[in-house]
Amino acid sequence: MTTRHLTPELADELDKVELSHNGFVISRIGFALELYFLGGETVETRLALCKMLREYHALFADKISYYLKVDANRLKKADGEAYLDYCEERARSLSPDEAMDTMVFGYPGKK
Repeated sequence: MTTRHLTPELADELDKVELSHNGFVISRIGFALELYFLGGETVETRLALCKMLREYHALFADKISYYLKVDANRLKKADGEAYLDYCEERARSLSPDEAMDTMVFGYPGKK
């Protein structure tokens, strides 16, 4: 089995696969990653998640257009790196019994 690491170039190739109907994109092929951590209630683990998010952002900053705030159900426009600071602030301020999650999204032409 060949191991491949996700790079901006490989992500760009994935982003070009779509199903269209009558000129409208009805489905796109992409990727998602969901991580769960033991000890996720601790500030240290939550900050480690934020560090991973910063590293992901460094790879795909020009592709990220929206993010999901902690405990929200609507997307918010990602404006530079401000959403990363928001996530770190929430990691420090949430109580251990509150869940923390976040998601980022990229929609072509929506930067």
